[in-house]
Amino acid sequence: MTDVYIVCSDKIFRRMLCLELSEYGANVLPEDSVPVSPCALLISAPDARNVTIPEGDCLSVIFGYPEELSGIGGIVPAAMLERPFDTDTLMRTLFGDSKSSASPTIRKITAAGRLSVDRESRTVSCQGVSSRLTKREYALFEYLYSRRGTEVSRGELYNAVWGGGDGENVVDVYICYLREKLENKFGVKLIRTVRGKGYMFEE
Repeated sequence: MTDVYIVCSDKIFRRMLCLELSEYGANVLPEDSVPVSPCALLISAPDARNVTIPEGDCLSVIFGYPEELSGIGGIVPAAMLERPFDTDTLMRTLFGDSKSSASPTIRKITAAGRLSVDRESRTVSCQGVSSRLTKREYALFEYLYSRRGTEVSRGELYNAVWGGGDGENVVDVYICYLREKLENKFGVKLIRTVRGKGYMFEE
């Protein structure tokens, strides 16, 4: 998917963005187009309150000066860009590792990619919603998160978090705690049960 919508009342800056994106192979939609996912939606902070981000696979990026970004309130984009930013930063934000290809594709923001983690306070946040974990819950989360995309057995988790011994069933109990505090609270699927093996934190 390469469709990009730009919402920017600064006509000169919008034109510059259009030229840069088109040069990279993105399909920039006309100014009066209604955003339809899958797409990327590039929004100027002063215009953010007047935009409805479509449901589905939409990478929303808000850009602006620091004082503009601090005033967008409860709007939670997938990413924010502080002006001034260079072209490479913009392209990597939108296209990730495909930015240098002949036909770049909008990068997909995964569930794990939406998380922010504060290790000191043991707090995990997702799009403005935060959840504080206990010491043991955080240790389990941190281990799974560091191995995301990889199947991890109950035994390995028990050894890493509880120091080994008997009682691997406690892993299942704490996975339930994490699902309650993270998945249920954030409304995203993060931890997958691997039948006969253990668990995997989604990438």
